[in-house]
Amino acid sequence: MGFWAPEGEREWRPGRLALVGHSLGGFAALMTAANDPTIGAVASVSGFDFGAVAPTLADPAVRRGYVEAFDEELLPLRGTSGEALVAEMETAGAAWKLAGLAPASPTAPSCSSAPAGTP
Repeated sequence: MGFWAPEGEREWRPGRLALVGHSLGGFAALMTAANDPTIGAVASVSGFDFGAVAPTLADPAVRRGYVEAFDEELLPLRGTSGEALVAEMETAGAAWKLAGLAPASPTAPSCSSAPAGTP
């Protein structure tokens, strides 16, 4: 995979990188922009709201459902599991709410559509 840029403009320029993500990627885009001031803009399309879902994990059946669902979703990734992601959600709690991530980026304008996974 590569990127296109006009001749002479093929260098990294902080502030000119935009991130776009959908669902889990929408969360990742907002989290990255909130923690990296070199991101110039961010868009989250139906970003999964881990922070809104975290309180529901106290119910063992709900927790098990998320573990199983994430196990299937995370197949392409090495070194993680549904259990690991759910445990991280429980630890992060409200800190991972989408509403708090978008304004956390001091430099990147953000756009977010309706979050997925919101109870």
